[in-house]
Amino acid sequence: SHATAKFIEGVVRRARKYTGALITGTQSIDDYYNNVAATVCLQNSDWTVLLAQKAETIDRLVADNRLSVSPHIAGQLKSLQSVRGLFSEMGVKGPNGWFFGRLLLDPFSLAVYSSKGSTVEKINRLREQGYSTVEAIRMLVEEGQVE
Repeated sequence: SHATAKFIEGVVRRARKYTGALITGTQSIDDYYNNVAATVCLQNSDWTVLLAQKAETIDRLVADNRLSVSPHIAGQLKSLQSVRGLFSEMGVKGPNGWFFGRLLLDPFSLAVYSSKGSTVEKINRLREQGYSTVEAIRMLVEEGQVE
């Protein structure tokens, strides 16, 4: 709603005024254009991090003037890859332009940040058996069961 968008915009501006930050995330950048409040967040962001998106998503964002990039940067964005358990590439847009990188996590961190159902289930099962979260994650890492 318009009221929600105004509220979010106020939060974003207030956070910036006091050198704070508002961090949001979604599975698809399209989500930011399906909701007025989310669009306000995106439009007021100094920094944007894009993980792998479908090529047609990048093309549509460029065609709709929602993503203003050169053909070279668009190509770079379309080439981003994520390989589960190994790495995720990203394009980062900041005040001084775009840069590209790759996020690599050690197996313990991969388990900590995992939203993969099977990993979360394994951790929860071990916790039900009396292990702490850290112990459960260490066990999965040692057994090579982190996905």
